[in-house]
Amino acid sequence: MDARTPPEGGPSCERDEAPIGAIGAFLRDPEAVVDLEGLVAAFKMRTIQLRVGGAAAHAADPLLCGRVRGALGDLLAASASPESRAGQPCPWSPPCAFEALFRKQGRMRPGVDFPSPWVICAEEGEGDLLLSLRLFGIACEWAPAVAETLVLAVDRHLGWAAGTGAILDRQLIAADGLAIPDLGAEGAQRIRVDLDFRSPAVCGRGGEARDPAVLFTGLRHRIEGLARWHGLTVAPSQWPPITRAVRALEVRWAAPRALSWRRGSRRQDRWVPMSGVAGLLRLAGRSDDLAPLAPLLALGAEVHVGADIAFGCGRYRLTPAEAF
Repeated sequence: MDARTPPEGGPSCERDEAPIGAIGAFLRDPEAVVDLEGLVAAFKMRTIQLRVGGAAAHAADPLLCGRVRGALGDLLAASASPESRAGQPCPWSPPCAFEALFRKQGRMRPGVDFPSPWVICAEEGEGDLLLSLRLFGIACEWAPAVAETLVLAVDRHLGWAAGTGAILDRQLIAADGLAIPDLGAEGAQRIRVDLDFRSPAVCGRGGEARDPAVLFTGLRHRIEGLARWHGLTVAPSQWPPITRAVRALEVRWAAPRALSWRRGSRRQDRWVPMSGVAGLLRLAGRSDDLAPLAPLLALGAEVHVGADIAFGCGRYRLTPAEAF
């Protein structure tokens, strides 16, 4: 499905009392309606990856991505327009990078904000730390400026221990269109796939442990929001079958690791308790229930799922499907 106009009446957006700038107007006026496979094919991503020498141990630190986010935001704010720093739309052409990445763009619909078009990831790589920032949709246009600022943030604002922290390499990796995994397991009646959560999955109030399926039934607004950053909107008819398919599966943790930590909040001037679950999450059931989820799982692996994504949570790696 790829109609060139939105459904009659257009996508639902709550009217914002605050002014709407160029980016906000783009998000509210998608050019086309697509299904999930169409979004996967059109998905645009730029990954800025830094190799930080001798810092592999920091990959397991749940506070690291939040610290990188804070340092990057401070530096982008320092070079932003006065209007954007004050919470108003940036009048510059093109808008400043702070406007694109950090200033809130208002509500997509009642009670739902437009998501930020980026995530941060941290993993170990042969004794070093691989620190990545992924940009999505039109936010990719700011990749060069963000790459320079990210280097400065990581090099000078994280307080590495002596002998570690040197940036050994920086790469900018482009991806236009994502691969959809084959979850059909040809000839099999029942299949399973494991999602290896490399950072904590978080739903709030322990929901990620009690009912991990909500990580995916609640993914609709995030996927729709990131579609808007591509000038697209997802056909509403896509979501009821997805919800039914998820609920038809057995979704359980096969090797969970419960984690808890605290992060500092400058806005609230206090320590905020955090918790989540990492490890293997298994989706198992009939092949005709699991196979339709392939586009959603492909997107989730790149954009993260659940809550607290701004702090690096909800990152998983998809394993090949197996018959059983």
